[in-house]
Amino acid sequence: MRYDPNDANANLIPSDTWLQATIETAVDKVSKSGNEMIEAGFKVYDEAGKQPTIKHYFVASAPGMFKKLCKVLNLDFESGDVSAESLIGKNVFVKVKIQKDEKGQFDDKNVVAAFADKLPEGVTSSQPKDDDGIPF
Repeated sequence: MRYDPNDANANLIPSDTWLQATIETAVDKVSKSGNEMIEAGFKVYDEAGKQPTIKHYFVASAPGMFKKLCKVLNLDFESGDVSAESLIGKNVFVKVKIQKDEKGQFDDKNVVAAFADKLPEGVTSSQPKDDDGIPF
């Protein structure tokens, strides 16, 4: 069988792409190791019109990424108690990467690697916009 090996990742957003996103879901859960966590679903809007939801897990025992998200969203991280519900419906820019499964058990997938309240300097976006110029 002949095929293009690049087609295996055709539905993935390229690494280091900054996109606008809406936090569609955010649920309090417990990790496999028993730590409190929030499972958040970021609906991203890419320039090709794809709108996948990328899940991200914020674990209480390693709150670095959650601190960065709270800063971007102006949430009080220092209080030590931010609810999952307070994230739902918030808009944020996310940096998307491709996470490769080195063991070959799972397909490669997109993950959220960083957050920003606006596009970083030097980054442009050609995302589709609605009538008001806002992609949400």
